[in-house]
Amino acid sequence: MASVLVRMDLANGSLSLAASERILTTNPVFVSTPTLAADQRGLLDLISRVKAGSATVANTTALTENMGTDLIKLWVSDFDHFEADIQGWNAPLQFQSHAYALRQVFGASSAGVFEQLNAQFVMAGLGGEQAKVALVQYNFAGDTAVAQFTDKLGPKGQKAWTDFSGDPSVAAYHQTLKTALSLASSGGAPPFLKDHLAAAVAINHAIDYNTGFVGVTEAAADDLADEATGQVSAATTQLVIATVFLLVLMVSSFGGVVVTSH
Repeated sequence: MASVLVRMDLANGSLSLAASERILTTNPVFVSTPTLAADQRGLLDLISRVKAGSATVANTTALTENMGTDLIKLWVSDFDHFEADIQGWNAPLQFQSHAYALRQVFGASSAGVFEQLNAQFVMAGLGGEQAKVALVQYNFAGDTAVAQFTDKLGPKGQKAWTDFSGDPSVAAYHQTLKTALSLASSGGAPPFLKDHLAAAVAINHAIDYNTGFVGVTEAAADDLADEATGQVSAATTQLVIATVFLLVLMVSSFGGVVVTSH
């Protein structure tokens, strides 16, 4: 197990590990609550184990899902306050619709991070039935969220989504995902078990996918900020921006750990 993880790490280089360490240790969000501080220590320990070649699928899955869940809870809590503010000043229906779309975009992007983690495990023959079941569940959650925000985005969000949907890297990621889902449901030889170069290429596509989804979220938040001009306080507008910041942190921080732990 460890040898597979280490070889796949070498295929991708160690830069992502260094980037993850830097973000985890320098950004105050990760020590802003006792729960996140504990998650931070766990992920830093995981990075050390990846470097030493002793990381396991169970370690990686448990730690990344714990921190991801905790960050999502923080984001949702802030967004709940934001939505309460919307109700308080009786925002126009279009604004409420775009706010709902932003929440669904975040949900789809968050599910995508865990979808990618489990897809890589399945493609490498790692994680057993747990990875297969998780892949199917996160894929369903992501698809459901996408269906909820379709046709509800503002002009910037819709353009970003159209560009994202037409990106060749996104198409390549979806092809890998399709193969992983087929393996999860029907079985077969995992193509990344021996072909670590193909795994590295697929991971790069997954990173592009994540980056593109962050762009969609930023654009959706920009639409809200544009519509909020003259209707909400500066503090509420800042909260819209902060929601995007938290998503970027989530993807950036343990994205590198996920990539190098396969």
